[in-house]
Amino acid sequence: MKVAVAHIRGPRGIKGELAAHLYKENSGTIRKGLEIFLVREMNEYSGIIEEIKELSGRIAIKISGIDTPEAAEEWRNSELYVAEADLEPLEEDEYYLHELEGMTVLTEENQKIGTVEKIDTQTANAILNIKNESGGIILVPFVKAIVKEINKKGKKIIIEYIEGLY
Repeated sequence: MKVAVAHIRGPRGIKGELAAHLYKENSGTIRKGLEIFLVREMNEYSGIIEEIKELSGRIAIKISGIDTPEAAEEWRNSELYVAEADLEPLEEDEYYLHELEGMTVLTEENQKIGTVEKIDTQTANAILNIKNESGGIILVPFVKAIVKEINKKGKKIIIEYIEGLY
């Protein structure tokens, strides 16, 4: 399984580097020599990270085979994936967003809202796409003010009830 770990914003510099926003800051997952996968719409490219530079709030990465700004431009607004086996180990209370898929979502009053179908990451805050009992999709911002608890072992997420949201 491949897991998205960064969003590619676009080209940077003249050597085909890509500016990227990591989904987990200070992640040890992204490292020189790692095989990565760029995915944009129906296109996919695999390469090896040759170089990484820390920038203000993002990184610049040089990937094998992408050697010009024009080649880098083709991957603007793509997702950077790695093999699940290459992910950095997490602490007990940490999780990767893909681990939330399939979890049951409940209110603090134990009312079932639905099941996490997917997580959108193309917005300022991640958005939980929750499929309710009738098959509809409820979009819930993945922010601390709403998401109160994540129980990985129990496979459930507790959220604050918000009038009119469900």
